[in-house]
Amino acid sequence: MKHKGADQVNLFELIKYIQEAKLAFKIESYAAHVEEQDGATSQKTSGPVLHSLASFLHALTNPSNEGRFFFERSSLPSPNVTLSYLLLSPTHAFSSIASSARAVILAGGTMSPFDDYRAHLFPGHRPEKITTLSCSHVVPSSSLCVWTLGSFSPSSGSQEDSFEFSYQKRGDRDMIQRLGASLLNICSVVPDGVVVFFPSYGYLDEVVKAWQTRDGRGETRSVWDRLQSKKAVFRESKGGATDDILDEYSKSILGDDETSTSSTPASGSRGAVLLSVVGGKMSEGINFSDRLGRCVIIVGLPYPNINSPEWKARIEYIESTAMAHLTSQQEGGSMSRGAALGVAKQAARDFYENACMRAVNQSIGRAIRHRDDYAAIVLVDRRFGTERIREKLPGWIQCGMKKEEGRTGIQGLMGALSGFFRGRKP
Repeated sequence: MKHKGADQVNLFELIKYIQEAKLAFKIESYAAHVEEQDGATSQKTSGPVLHSLASFLHALTNPSNEGRFFFERSSLPSPNVTLSYLLLSPTHAFSSIASSARAVILAGGTMSPFDDYRAHLFPGHRPEKITTLSCSHVVPSSSLCVWTLGSFSPSSGSQEDSFEFSYQKRGDRDMIQRLGASLLNICSVVPDGVVVFFPSYGYLDEVVKAWQTRDGRGETRSVWDRLQSKKAVFRESKGGATDDILDEYSKSILGDDETSTSSTPASGSRGAVLLSVVGGKMSEGINFSDRLGRCVIIVGLPYPNINSPEWKARIEYIESTAMAHLTSQQEGGSMSRGAALGVAKQAARDFYENACMRAVNQSIGRAIRHRDDYAAIVLVDRRFGTERIREKLPGWIQCGMKKEEGRTGIQGLMGALSGFFRGRKP
């Protein structure tokens, strides 16, 4: 672009002119007027097209080291290039608020873990100036049953039957079949709706394909067939119609009246299972309250793809900024460059892990929606049993965890679920 003289344009003056002159609205109105005269019709957009361009120009005014450009080529349905901008750090954009306001309140339902907000929104503030508050949930801990399913066998020490859905191990066919057997057991004691969240659409497809194939161990029916005999099964698909799936899922549990609050199950209702994805449409903004979500199952830790260009850029930025900060602090100090590099890499790993756990916490929160609600939450992966991961769960989830006493196998889970749902209203 510099050969066209674009680098000589004062972007601040250009953006100011676009905003003060209301150029976007004027051009959009004029275009609509011309189309009306010509009798032509065009597809309506959510806002003036020039607004998107103005937002992109505004991104160019950020410090160059805090953002990256990415482009993606596509050949279908027609050759095209998508240009995008990724803000690697909100520090500069947020600095005017953080420095001028007397008080800043950040409020949200699934903000845990908090460390990233301190490091990237308020890096210049002293620790005593920042206060965090995590309120308890509206439901008592007795309305929650949170359990870590670390292995299929009764003993948590059995490595052969353990659940670890890391990228290197998640393709293990035996583990996928054990996951299916665990889901069958859970569906036998959990009434109404069960929502299962997988790490990605690709892995969901892989698991379903494996479940639809008989494992050759004397079973006359596949896991998929046996699961359908217990509950109606629905699955989320990438780019699919979410509303249609939710309607069918709700009808399988509540009957034709989706707004019914009756505690009596619909005639012939066996309940339903919804296979979804962490970070998908079902994991944000959808309420699986009451009978629609009596159990939420999280399969594995949904770490983002660290090999993607966007995440590579994020990790490199955090490491470089942490390293620069430590170097400036330790000039003449005792910390070696090697030690500082280790601290910087740990900061990047924490940021990466926190992004994963916020996605998990977002999905978990789909089930409990009001004070009279109750649900079971099953975390299927032995890594959920580690102190490091548990500390990143919301306080209300930690309070609802049952004492597993070393029993992370399916037998301990079934005992906990049976006791939890026994005597409760449907």
